Amino acid sequence: MKELCGMRLGKDGWDYHAIRVSEQLECAFNAPLEVDLTQRHIYFAIRSPDGSGGEGPSADGGNPNAVALAKRQAVEAQALVENIKIELEEATREWESLEKEMGKVQGTLSDLRGQLGETGSQLADYREQLVDFEEQLRNIQTQVREMEDELLKLTRAMVSLEYDYQLALARLRARHPGVEIKEDPFILLPEDADIPMAEEQPFDDSPPPIEE
Repeated sequence: MKELCGMRLGKDGWDYHAIRVSEQLECAFNAPLEVDLTQRHIYFAIRSPDGSGGEGPSADGGNPNAVALAKRQAVEAQALVENIKIELEEATREWESLEKEMGKVQGTLSDLRGQLGETGSQLADYREQLVDFEEQLRNIQTQVREMEDELLKLTRAMVSLEYDYQLALARLRARHPGVEIKEDPFILLPEDADIPMAEEQPFDDSPPPIEE
């Protein structure tokens, strides 16, 4: 341990030199640290292998080149600190702006998600309504086909009835030439004018076959 404490640090037979910066402004313990390297006293110590040399402020003497170098390095360090502070402030402002933009984007995204949910609900309702409309359409088409079938049956029945009437009338006139028919049930009347129906229906007026 004694040997360790007695060791001297150096290189090529020369001890290391040290620059000490002092007179940091005193302030409250919780105040932000403001680094100011322009207000300082620079101390240096250079010792030769034989132990010669001394320590003292640069104002009282010393190596002028070392003092000038220390001053230049201090000014550069102060400028670097100021640049870092400016960049840090800009980065902080950009971060705050990004946080605000992110908040707006998140709000917009939340609104879009809400609208998407509402649209999905409306789409489901529209699909249900479409299924109902398709079912109603199929029912209507079925009813129309049934009505067409009934109309076709009715038309056939009317044609058959008129045919039978005309056949019976022909037979009556053949047997009784002097008989007059005052009213024809198949004549077009004013109240039947709006009903689409052919005025003449073909029928077979040949005499019926002879019964055996």
